[in-house]
Amino acid sequence: MCLRTFETLRVEECLSNSCFTDSNKSLATVYGCTEVKIGFASDKIEGHNKEFVDFMSYDRKADIFRCYEIKTSEQDLKSNAKLSFVGHLNYLVITKKMWVYHRTDTRYFTDIIGDDRVGIIVCDTDAGTLSTAKKPTKIYLPDKNYNILKDSLVRTLFYKYNKALSELQISRRFKTEDDVRKMIDSLPNEF
Repeated sequence: MCLRTFETLRVEECLSNSCFTDSNKSLATVYGCTEVKIGFASDKIEGHNKEFVDFMSYDRKADIFRCYEIKTSEQDLKSNAKLSFVGHLNYLVITKKMWVYHRTDTRYFTDIIGDDRVGIIVCDTDAGTLSTAKKPTKIYLPDKNYNILKDSLVRTLFYKYNKALSELQISRRFKTEDDVRKMIDSLPNEF
């Protein structure tokens, strides 16, 4: 994994915000996370092992995993970086700048990634909005692959949550249980 650009961070923020309902941010029914490592040492998921998905979400009502590969530049799009399209629904997320440059041609992007089942989402990083340019085709996931994705997402959420807690240095800053509860309540919604 490499250092992410500011634009990539903005796209991740937009994807994370899309997990919440518009009316009430405390009622998330879709749970998502950046940089999800797929699989474990003993697992194989249709030839995929030790890969990272740029962003993965799980919709508990629809029981669907969505995987998003983020590309914010032409160089990034055409690089040899692995594309991990392993969910029920898979998306290539590009910036509005790239979309306009290619005259809103979905075929250009699907030809590069080599899979016309992948949807395309356009992110306007200035406005903080996402729009679907091409809907994906739903892919059947065998139970084993479904469980690998579930376990991978839970593991990544666990490690990111614990990293955030350690960065806050709870043991040094807070003296009472009430102080810890107040801090946890103030954490961003992604936790």
